[in-house]
Amino acid sequence: MRTVCIIQAVAKQYRRPFFDLLHERLQSEGIALKVVYSKPNDMEALRKDALDLPTTYGHKVRAYWFAGYRLLYQPCLGQAIAADLVIVEQASKHLLNYMFVVLRGFGLVRMAYWGHGRNWQQDGSQWMEPVKRVLLRRADWWFAYTARVAQYVVDNGFASDCVTVVQNSVDLESFKKELGTFDDQRRLALRGSLGISAEASVGLFCGSMHASKKLDFLVRAALDIHARVPGFHLVLVGAGPEESVARGAAATHEWIHYVGPRFGVDKAAYFAIADIFLCPGLVGLAVLEAFSAGLPLFTTNIPVHSPEIDYLTDSVNGAMTDFDPRSYAEVVSACFHDPVTLGRMRQSAREASEAFGLECMVDNYAQGVLACLNKS
Repeated sequence: MRTVCIIQAVAKQYRRPFFDLLHERLQSEGIALKVVYSKPNDMEALRKDALDLPTTYGHKVRAYWFAGYRLLYQPCLGQAIAADLVIVEQASKHLLNYMFVVLRGFGLVRMAYWGHGRNWQQDGSQWMEPVKRVLLRRADWWFAYTARVAQYVVDNGFASDCVTVVQNSVDLESFKKELGTFDDQRRLALRGSLGISAEASVGLFCGSMHASKKLDFLVRAALDIHARVPGFHLVLVGAGPEESVARGAAATHEWIHYVGPRFGVDKAAYFAIADIFLCPGLVGLAVLEAFSAGLPLFTTNIPVHSPEIDYLTDSVNGAMTDFDPRSYAEVVSACFHDPVTLGRMRQSAREASEAFGLECMVDNYAQGVLACLNKS
């Protein structure tokens, strides 16, 4: 049986359904999946979103971090070399990636990248971008998050017939089923427990609470929204280095609610009581969960978004404003004051979620694996 080895720094809650389905799909094709991962470092652990994978395909190894968590080494070289294909995150921090490039040059490993193509976050590591552009060509296959990533990879010299667009997603079907368990009675009960009336307008933030999410900006904008929209409430779900901002805002304003990290049906509950999704900072896969709940996404035009920002269509299933709290508050408030527009945007968000799904992502990924393994 042929083996595919995927190496991840950490196994995340949201990736578990993908790996489960990919394991089953590849097994049906006579291919064994092995996912190598490690315990999160102290900074990563603050997000409280890691888990252990089942031993049927998960293999946990130690993690050795260097240079203030900027470099990572995972001792799994033997497992990777033994595999017919090793798939790595395209991240500069992974020391193994450089080793695999050398081993591939000697024909000792078949390697694929899975990632963003470049650093879209502009987080100070742009000095590595020339290196990444060179290294992105040193692989046998590319699993690109979105079509924009695929185009970037091809534009930088990688063969277009060796690129798979996976359409990065999460388990939307399970999330929709969880949302479906919340009828009007349960929604009203949850709102009531937070002191939110049935007719109040509710904005939701849900995600990792780190600097790129711009929680300070969100709180400033929320104060403006609350002044413009009587009865507005903001619900903050998540954890991370910046959660003190959420805690402080909730302690100061009774209409701001910080509930900590939530997963599964507990997380879906807060999507069920919200009207819109507010994320002025970095947007990633959360856009799909928002759309699945019929929540239009409101963000800003900062140049740090992940490729999934491509799923947003301005003024259709959400809005993108200038990076200015007042401008952001004006657009959000105008939407609350126009129920017809808000209703249309909510419907467009639901329709957008139908175009993406985990099953489609698994199918795309599996087809890419087969194509790579069968390539002479």
